[in-house]
Amino acid sequence: DMTDMPDLPIDRPWIAVDNSNGPLDGSVYVTTMSAYWRPSGHHIYLRSTRDGGITWSPIRQVDDSVFSVGLMTRSYGAVSVGGDGKVYIAYLSYDSSRHLFVRHFVAVSSDGGATFQRYIVGNVLLSLTGDFTQGWSITADPTRNGVAVLTWIDNRFGDADVFVRRT
Repeated sequence: DMTDMPDLPIDRPWIAVDNSNGPLDGSVYVTTMSAYWRPSGHHIYLRSTRDGGITWSPIRQVDDSVFSVGLMTRSYGAVSVGGDGKVYIAYLSYDSSRHLFVRHFVAVSSDGGATFQRYIVGNVLLSLTGDFTQGWSITADPTRNGVAVLTWIDNRFGDADVFVRRT
């Protein structure tokens, strides 16, 4: 039961389905974040089902000690699945002990979320007057393996603009 966990990982759910025709085709992935009103211990979580929701995997933490959410209390895990079955999860991090800027990370799994490779996408400049910490998404290309696009709202040029980064 997810409500038994100390940081209550029930907030901001995202969902993606594997349509790759590969070995995990039909898998459903749901990401959540720690409840933002909880005082500490914020993380990004993943659960999956391979039988249409009858049974679910144990909940797994997506971020780790190096690629942590840090001080971000509203960092959700946007999720997408590519045509090759890779799972992509994008989230924000602000860990002032490691870096001075808010950054986007992407966790990629080739084994249905059992393990992850994590990558730094880049810095994000957030507005002090608007809540742009809620504006990002990742989309994996269903026809070109290994291609994904991260979009986000950023204030680096003085106003809110949409930015895109592709891998």
